[in-house]
Amino acid sequence: MNTNTFRGRRKLPLLTLMACAACYAGTITTLYNTGQGLPVQSVDPRWQVNGQTAYVTNDNGLPFGPGAWMPNGVASVISPQPDYTQGQSDDPGPYYYTTQFDLTGFDLSTIQITVHAASDNFLVWLKLNGDLAHSFTPPVTDYTDTPEFTLVSGFTSGLNSLEFKTINLGPPHGTNPSGFRASFDTFADIQLGVPPPPPGDGGDGSEAPEPGSVLLIGGGMLAVSLLKRGRNVARQVD
Repeated sequence: MNTNTFRGRRKLPLLTLMACAACYAGTITTLYNTGQGLPVQSVDPRWQVNGQTAYVTNDNGLPFGPGAWMPNGVASVISPQPDYTQGQSDDPGPYYYTTQFDLTGFDLSTIQITVHAASDNFLVWLKLNGDLAHSFTPPVTDYTDTPEFTLVSGFTSGLNSLEFKTINLGPPHGTNPSGFRASFDTFADIQLGVPPPPPGDGGDGSEAPEPGSVLLIGGGMLAVSLLKRGRNVARQVD
């Protein structure tokens, strides 16, 4: 028997299985919803607006209510000011809401980030790492939620940035604060042997293994088993 051919037939499936076993399914816990887990009128340290402090907006009055902003929850509205219940307003013009998240240790080809966003008054576009990732054409005016969309490319290992451009009409359209709300559903494979970012509770906050991780671990065990078996048979042939 040609033992070289015998051994060669096992290389491709073994390498495939071992490649699958080199990662496990997870979520991006360093990407936070706006205002996630924070009390109203507090600073959101993970987000900025126009390069300045962003606050979790007080929802105990206007501009929250029927036909206006939805209540705070899994995500909260953030704004340039912490409170608008006494008739405060913001200047008209563009407002840029930005955040950063860390993808160290993730397989970039597997990342999926589904975005849910709402803005007062208009949501114009989203940039990922400085490049246009999604355009709202025409600009969306919706205080509740925009149709979701998913980002699957444009990521880089290490720090990544998201920037949302919004437009506030401001006076003379009455009391008109700027407000922005975003939440994310995330999925990504984490590479074994590469330390991921410190655990957080961003994104959907789930750290439980997904079914895919069980399959990947099983594939790794199968790869090791087949490798041992192939070596044993090869020794018998030799």
